[in-house]
Amino acid sequence: MADLQRYISGLRHNGLIWILVPGVFFCWGFTSTSVDMVIPRIKSMFDLSYTSALLIQFSFFLAYLFIPIPAGKFIQHYGYRQSLFIGLACTALGVLLLAPSVMLQLYPAFLGGIFIAASGIAVLQVTANPMILALGDPLTAPRRLSKGNQHLATSQSWQKCPSKPPRVLFVRNLMSAPRPGLPSKLR
Repeated sequence: MADLQRYISGLRHNGLIWILVPGVFFCWGFTSTSVDMVIPRIKSMFDLSYTSALLIQFSFFLAYLFIPIPAGKFIQHYGYRQSLFIGLACTALGVLLLAPSVMLQLYPAFLGGIFIAASGIAVLQVTANPMILALGDPLTAPRRLSKGNQHLATSQSWQKCPSKPPRVLFVRNLMSAPRPGLPSKLR
């Protein structure tokens, strides 16, 4: 118990953690709100039915069903810092898988990328919520968690961006000239 108290005390005085944790809140708020916005675009790119397009949300939120308990076990075994790293790496991997799956017109791979990114976000949430509670005074912990981070990050994430997603988010728009060997939808 004394080791845990010493570890948390060291984190409280680490300036980087006070920047990293709210940044993580902003990133997952941005990613979570962007899922709904890209559904119509992905629906047209893959020629999907409405039901098939909603599998994007289903695969995103399915991660919240399966990942939190293993993430909690991971935190118990390896700690907060490693869990934050794994969550960020998993989210980045999932997002990086999206562009090739669109280019190759592989919808199951796209859903897999969404699930992997959402798994990373679930790990981040399971890690950052108790971490932000432990970093300050226990009396002000609920205020730090509810007011300062999650809601502000989610509400501000798309206000910092244009009302439509940037064209860079979509691989199709990056390839305006026809290129041999690409599917016709990407030309």
